[in-house]
Amino acid sequence: MADKATNPNAFNPQSLNAAQDVLMDLKKKAADAEKHGDAFTFGIMNQLVKVVSPIVTKAHARLIREEKAEMNRRHQALKGNTQGKVPFKSED
Repeated sequence: MADKATNPNAFNPQSLNAAQDVLMDLKKKAADAEKHGDAFTFGIMNQLVKVVSPIVTKAHARLIREEKAEMNRRHQALKGNTQGKVPFKSED
């Protein structure tokens, strides 16, 4: 199985940034269409924002979950490396 570094299909922060850029661009185009009174284009942009926004929200949540999972794995590995060792000596 390929790891994230070698798998171009793996989810990463750059992917999230690209998706956020797409969403922001759609919102900007919607605002511009509204400003110019272009109801047709505004409606299209509004529909696209409705589709893209939950995708970006889910991707952001996924990234946070993956970061937490990685921290948990590193914590478990660290605990495994120190198992059986006393980190602090008591001064009795």
